[in-house]
Formats: sequence, C-alpha cells, structure tokens
Amino acid sequence: MEAVTQLGQRAKYIVAAGTCASFGGPSAARPNITGSTSVQNVLQREVINVSGCPVNPDWLTGNPRPPAPFWASGA
Repeated sequence: MEAVTQLGQRAKYIVAAGTCASFGGPSAARPNITGSTSVQNVLQREVINVSGCPVNPDWLTGNPRPPAPFWASGA
C-alpha cells in the first residue's frame, strides 16, 4: 500500500484496471471484513476507472478520449 501511495502521488494520470481496483470489488461489500477499497479511496485524487473482471484489454488500451462526432470526420 505504501508503494501505491508514493507512486500515485507522483503520477500525472492513474488508471485503475478492473472492478476491484476501480471500486473495491465484491470484497468491499458489507461487512467488508477485509478492508477492501478502491484505488481512488486510497490515493484521494482523481482516477480513471476501467471496470471489468477481468478488464477487457481493448478498454484498457483504447483511446480514453470520447470519439469525435461523425460530422468531424468530414462526412
């Protein structure tokens, strides 16, 4: 946890890959005896969440920006 905190404070962007990293996963549900939590809760800063279990590789490696409207391509 210490390494994640130190690196997360220095990173320009943080991507949480998978449901567990993004939201704590099923283990974070009540009564949460494991103390599971999301990366965003640990770092207390903005995180790009890519959900899925397992995360789809296309979602993770794809362009994070929204696609341009169809008219932007000159169509």
